[in-house]
Amino acid sequence: MLVESDLPAEKGIAMSTNIIAVEQPARTASLAERVFVADRALSTMSALALVVAGVAIADVLEWPTWVVVSIGLGLAVNSLLVHMIVRRGEFASLAARASADIDLAWVLASLAIVSGLLGETSAVGRWLLAGGAVVVGVVAALKVIGIRRLAVP
Repeated sequence: MLVESDLPAEKGIAMSTNIIAVEQPARTASLAERVFVADRALSTMSALALVVAGVAIADVLEWPTWVVVSIGLGLAVNSLLVHMIVRRGEFASLAARASADIDLAWVLASLAIVSGLLGETSAVGRWLLAGGAVVVGVVAALKVIGIRRLAVP
């Protein structure tokens, strides 16, 4: 704490106000908050890539362009949901749980495509979808863990 008597006097000029510095402990973000912030960035960048580079991505996956762009637009809606969760700080809300469920659905759909149950894709596409499923699965698991930690006092 800094008070007036700690300040050097300059040529007879007296200070009329006290300066008080108060130290506040740094706030540590919860696991849920960190995961949702990261997911917001990842989802937004992925949605942008799927929409902007839809033709090139569709060629690699051997899918129709409209399917890739539609997935990108759907992911953009998910990004807005995650953004609202982060902005409001509602990391244990129903919307947060729904976001984890959406991630799980993404993983299941990706695995169905990779296994050939839901359609065909190129070999490169299968590897990309499998890698994406792993990343989204980890994010979903961390969301669930973070949400549960917030629920426990």
